[in-house]
Amino acid sequence: MRQSYSSLSTYKECPAKYSYRYKEKLPSEPSAAMKRGTRLHKLAEDYLAGGMCPYDLKRIGLKIFQMRDRGAVSEQTWLLDSDWHPTQDINEAALKAVIDVHYLDHDVLHIHDYKSGQEYPGHQDQLELYSLVGLQRYPLAKRVEASAIYIDSGNESSPRSIIRGMYPRLRERWVDLIGRVEGDREFLPTPGRHCKRCNFSGGNGGPCRAG
Repeated sequence: MRQSYSSLSTYKECPAKYSYRYKEKLPSEPSAAMKRGTRLHKLAEDYLAGGMCPYDLKRIGLKIFQMRDRGAVSEQTWLLDSDWHPTQDINEAALKAVIDVHYLDHDVLHIHDYKSGQEYPGHQDQLELYSLVGLQRYPLAKRVEASAIYIDSGNESSPRSIIRGMYPRLRERWVDLIGRVEGDREFLPTPGRHCKRCNFSGGNGGPCRAG
């Protein structure tokens, strides 16, 4: 199966949830927060493309303007095959990353990911994976600087800085996780507080009876 940060983080949270969403492809209604995030991402994409800064983005409007001035590109999908080589063929892709904003400054690749809501530790993991994909996408880049931009607060996370020499070690961690997913035959649930917001839990009318 083609993996992404979203699918891999879902598996880490609960293998059963991963199975329901990505293997069985059961319908899942997006939450109000997810719908709002999608709308804000589209506003940011339009503004980076040259539009006017909407009120919803007032706290990060200057950041986007500065990225636009540097020739930043928004909403690109980067694909890697099973050997982590770049590919344009969706049927060959084993890993997919949708990059909100990126630009190249000489031999440094800058990646930014928009976030609506709070800051979570998992965001750093996402930036790490996107950085590794970026190093493969841009073979002449010697370093990646990746950060999360928080739309509601206007804050920006400390950059996740990864040089090319770090790539083999960091990649191994993600290869191991993908191997765990692909080798799983049971996809057992891991009950916890996350069950309350899971569309697949029995309490929310879903098929899972573990939470």
